[in-house]
Amino acid sequence: MKSSVLISHFKLSLDIIYNTRWRNFWTILGIVIGLSSVIMIIAIGDGIKQQVNYQLNDSSSHNKFVIQPKSINQPDSKSNFVTNLENISPSGSLNYLDVAGLNSFKGVSNVAPYSILRTKIIGTVSSYKSGVVVGTNQYLNNYLSLSVNAGSFIDQPGNPINSAVIGQNLAEKLFGEITPLGATVNINGSPFIVEGVLNPVTNIPFSQLVDFNNSVFIDYDAAQNISSNNAFVYQIFMTINTNKNSVVKSLQSHLDEINGNQSNTLITTLSGISYNSKRTLDLLTRLISFVAAISLLVGGVGIMNVMLVSIAERTHEIGIRKAIGATNRQIIFQFLVESAILSFVGGIIGIVLSYLIDLFIILSTSVKPIITWQLVVFASLISIIIGLIFGSIPAIKAAKKLPIDSLRSS
Repeated sequence: MKSSVLISHFKLSLDIIYNTRWRNFWTILGIVIGLSSVIMIIAIGDGIKQQVNYQLNDSSSHNKFVIQPKSINQPDSKSNFVTNLENISPSGSLNYLDVAGLNSFKGVSNVAPYSILRTKIIGTVSSYKSGVVVGTNQYLNNYLSLSVNAGSFIDQPGNPINSAVIGQNLAEKLFGEITPLGATVNINGSPFIVEGVLNPVTNIPFSQLVDFNNSVFIDYDAAQNISSNNAFVYQIFMTINTNKNSVVKSLQSHLDEINGNQSNTLITTLSGISYNSKRTLDLLTRLISFVAAISLLVGGVGIMNVMLVSIAERTHEIGIRKAIGATNRQIIFQFLVESAILSFVGGIIGIVLSYLIDLFIILSTSVKPIITWQLVVFASLISIIIGLIFGSIPAIKAAKKLPIDSLRSS
């Protein structure tokens, strides 16, 4: 087909689409919503996976492990860990005795407990009756990417002065500023000196019980002291450099033995948790994308309906064009161009909308969706393909019309 004919088809399609723009608007809207939904779901999934990799410090290393209970006691099975931390029972299969035993266990080093305590926190500006306190030690940064905006992280054990590191959001709420270094925060009746403030933290995958940005971090021993050894030990991080399989097996037997020969704990590598998290995210992303893709099909059906209406309105035009020598191929191509333009315009608007939603999510949440150029190209091709597929049925129907029947129907 000559280029001049292609250009004429394209110009004619633009004129027809413009003249029926309000009718086409609702058709394009279906493509916009469907495509932007699919793009954002995939982008959010990719962004969360990247944040998982970032939060796991050196997640590719297989010598870093985490011990956690196989189940957590919770009075109400319908409660949500994120919003109902107060429902978690302080009793579990991990406790301060497990942490003490690990510090002297052969082959294990850099033990970092991750305990949770909900208690009263008082600052100079405001206070919380049930604020979140994380009891840990200086080794936590070996496993999680917690960077300090000001000051330093938890000091070495044995410091006679109780010190605390607080999340940036909590710092502003308690003291009215984001760097209250040297200020005193009262935790369950005990004074702690603020020695550091964290940078904003993306709370995945290990902080699903708490929001690190609104938490206080204190030394693990101090957390146990102010709670009478009732700070719930949610996880224990550790490093095993040699004979990993043997040490893990011995450690699992040790934990089972002190828990009444019941296998209540699970020992996993950080890289294994990272892999499982990303695999779960992949599965969820695919399932939700499939649901969102249904709206794309709805948009495609809308294109087909609009093209059928257009054919019905232009029956006389089709008859004249065929009477003066237009081929079936040319008629089909004309309507395919129109449907492709509709879907492509919807795709472009959907991509632009995705970037705007992406910006809004970045500014208002800790999630950072990733829209890659490959995703944009893929989305553009999908939008065109949808137009061609759903526009082909009306186009073939138009081409099959006999000139005499088309002229008579006018």
